Amino acid sequence: CHQKIAAGSMARLLKMELQKRSSRNTTFVDCDDLNDLTRLFSYVGQDTETFVILGSPDILTRKWCVGEMCTARSHKVNTVLLKWPDFVNPDHDFITKYDSIVPDISELVNYNIGLAEVQETMAWINTVQAVNVPSMVSLEAMEHICSSLTGSLRYPSHSDAESPDCIIVSD
Repeated sequence: CHQKIAAGSMARLLKMELQKRSSRNTTFVDCDDLNDLTRLFSYVGQDTETFVILGSPDILTRKWCVGEMCTARSHKVNTVLLKWPDFVNPDHDFITKYDSIVPDISELVNYNIGLAEVQETMAWINTVQAVNVPSMVSLEAMEHICSSLTGSLRYPSHSDAESPDCIIVSD
């Protein structure tokens, strides 16, 4: 899951890089493939092998993203947090005061996700595998991130050696 403004371009780049590695890597970015928002949580809980949280600073305050996280936790989906440099792990105060920090979280009750599930998920976030994302994302950083997610290394092809040493992403 990702916050569109802070991590939309990274989500797109990550999807492209993962798909380049192997045709077996199927990636789902909700803004590409989701036609029915009510199915979002079932995609996470039933159709996801590895759930990736793009840990931008405000991701934990986005109710739909939090709903996805709750679903991943409750369905025991393997989860990886890609931590932006300014991401802050939820602490005790954040967790206990969550409903006052994010008042619209109560709307998730319609999907059987209550405050208790959200608070458990916030504590759980501190236990999932985390990969640090550098402030300047390079080709090497993307290689490390993708390898962390897939458990495999991609050997550069001849055309990769001629690639520029910077990444330009436009959203």
